Amino acid sequence: LVDGWIKEGTVRHVGFSSHGSPDVIRKMILTNKYSYVNIHATYFGSYHASGSPLPSGAIGNDSNVALAKSMDMGVLIISPYDKGGKIYKPTPTVVDLCEDLSPIEFQSLYCWDDQSLNADTITVGIARESDFDECISSAIKFTDEESLKYMRRIKGNFDKRWEEKLGDWATKCYEHIIPHDQSPSQGVALGMMVWMHNLMNVYGMREYERRAKRAI
Repeated sequence: LVDGWIKEGTVRHVGFSSHGSPDVIRKMILTNKYSYVNIHATYFGSYHASGSPLPSGAIGNDSNVALAKSMDMGVLIISPYDKGGKIYKPTPTVVDLCEDLSPIEFQSLYCWDDQSLNADTITVGIARESDFDECISSAIKFTDEESLKYMRRIKGNFDKRWEEKLGDWATKCYEHIIPHDQSPSQGVALGMMVWMHNLMNVYGMREYERRAKRAI
């Protein structure tokens, strides 16, 4: 039916949005039937998809973003300020690591930067008009190469803390994790639980962890 609408010119583009596991999202992308995809992917993780392994060994949605871009699909990042770490209400650790960038600016630039996710669009949720201010400042800084270089250096701050706090666990924590839809424990998202545990221990995201675990 939809293919017919496209041929008629009634519909120009069709995309999909998913909170599913990375392997399901990858299969959808590989059908090559969609012009764009809406998924979770930020510096701090991929929300529902965090901790879930792909057959390649990759974790989360970052590789799905790269795959979609390689197939000339548009990529929209869902809720980078809320589901991406509740950074509109950042922890002191996150604020310190960001130095002169706000956490929202850091997250925005990371999502857009072609050396990071290279996404096309991010969604913005607001409670008041002033909530647009940091979104606008992020867009302005995205046009400035020096601001992007600065964001990349700030990313190094986060990477270093992750490695220092977790040690070997940083690379081994998802070994042998079973995707939640294949888990014998009634679909419990074990990988997502590990991911939230790490965010809490490394960046102090206890309040975010309490909120995110309701999605499990």
